[in-house]
Order: sequence, then structure tokens, then C-alpha cells
Amino acid sequence: MYSNGNGVKKNDAEALRWIRRAADHGFGNAQNELGVLYEHGRGVQQDYAEAYFWESLKPAMSNSGGYGGVEAVKHLTAEQKAAIEKRVKEWKPIRPCSRY
Repeated sequence: MYSNGNGVKKNDAEALRWIRRAADHGFGNAQNELGVLYEHGRGVQQDYAEAYFWESLKPAMSNSGGYGGVEAVKHLTAEQKAAIEKRVKEWKPIRPCSRY
């Protein structure tokens, strides 16, 4: 709602707060959205490594194969990519949600 101003005044900081909270709890759509915010520097400093990490969590956790973050990964070295993929495999949500 805060990202697009749906029913409330648009507020990137508030959107980030709620999206991060949902992403930390394992909600795949929020993880992807957080990655998009990092990729475009919306409400946060642009960070391709964080974008790739968050965008990669949903496919990794749902066993759908491959990784997200197709655009972000273009800006990373092979070493950065490998380190993030390791972080994705080791990541655990604060309290897992029951769906993605």
C-alpha cells in the first residue's frame, strides 16, 4: 500500500519497513519486492548484491529452480554471486510462513 499510495499516502520508508518485515518472515513476494527496492534504490541505497540476495530467496525456497535477480546479477562478480548464493542456501526466516 505504501509503495504505490493505495489507500494511504505514498511513503517509501514505511513501505520498506513492512516489506522487510514480511521478507524476514519468509514471504516470497515480499522478498522479491525488497530485492526490487534494492535494485532500483527506492527507499534504500541501491545495492545489487542485496537485490540479488532477496530476489533469489523465493525461487530457492520454493524449489522452483534457478535464481531470481536476473538484472542485479549482471552487476556482480563471480565471487560476489557465489557468496550470495551460499547465503541464500543458509538463510532461515524469523518465523516461516506457510505459503509463498
